[in-house]
Amino acid sequence: MLLSTDYVSDAIIGELRRIWGCEVFAHYGMTEMGYGGGVECSAFFGYHMREADLLFEVIDPTTGNPVEDGKSGEVVFTTLTRRGMPLIRYRTGDISRFIAEKCPCGTVLKSMERVRGRTEGNIKIGSTMRLSMADLDEALFPLPGLLDFSAALSRCDGKDRLRIKIQAMVTSGELMVSRARSAVDSIPTVRAACEQGALSVSVAIRGEARTGPVGAGKRGISDLR
Repeated sequence: MLLSTDYVSDAIIGELRRIWGCEVFAHYGMTEMGYGGGVECSAFFGYHMREADLLFEVIDPTTGNPVEDGKSGEVVFTTLTRRGMPLIRYRTGDISRFIAEKCPCGTVLKSMERVRGRTEGNIKIGSTMRLSMADLDEALFPLPGLLDFSAALSRCDGKDRLRIKIQAMVTSGELMVSRARSAVDSIPTVRAACEQGALSVSVAIRGEARTGPVGAGKRGISDLR
């Protein structure tokens, strides 16, 4: 199975492997790249980049300067062979890093870690901490029986309030709510913000029945502050 999307959590990849009984590979690309940017090999050591056609860089999103291999930043690329719609240092908004070590498969291509989020997808909580949808995905989707969830940040009593609404296979039971709350509390950023008194968290079962995502937009944390 070949996944082509902005981000899929490890928990969902594990479920796809289990249900379909096949291997799952992540592909990185977008329309501006001509779709193909990089793809995982059987060593699962990150995307192997299409360097014959695209020059990839990872930059500091604030300064625009390249960062060292191994450090996270924003992915930018330059087209090398395209005659129509050439792009120079096109900013993708994706956050990732080059992997300094060589892939066991022996490729000479650069390897890039799977994209874990976007520059605009990190929501500030408290004074300095940031939370992403990827953080919530990795914490919540491993829970057995959880189908989907939504997240929103609002302001209440002088501090941020994170509200999680979950959809589960069994929609009754406080057990799922309790497990989801524990999973969210285990996220280091959330735990630190709560300990500092800058954040409160609430988890509830979503009332409306939904069997799948609505619309084609990217999932994210709604900022209602």
